[in-house]
Amino acid sequence: MSLTLKELILRIRATWTGPTITWFYVSLLILGCSLLALAPVGLFTMVSIGSSGSI
Repeated sequence: MSLTLKELILRIRATWTGPTITWFYVSLLILGCSLLALAPVGLFTMVSIGSSGSI
């Protein structure tokens, strides 16, 4: 089986489109969960630094 470069690129694109989209959405989900988990820590840190009276 001999493929031209264009056919090879089209076949790779068709094969990898699904996993690439899944990887992208999973990455966004992980980023969002990480930010939601770290937000209370950052808020607590800002409040505790602000209430201590030092810079």
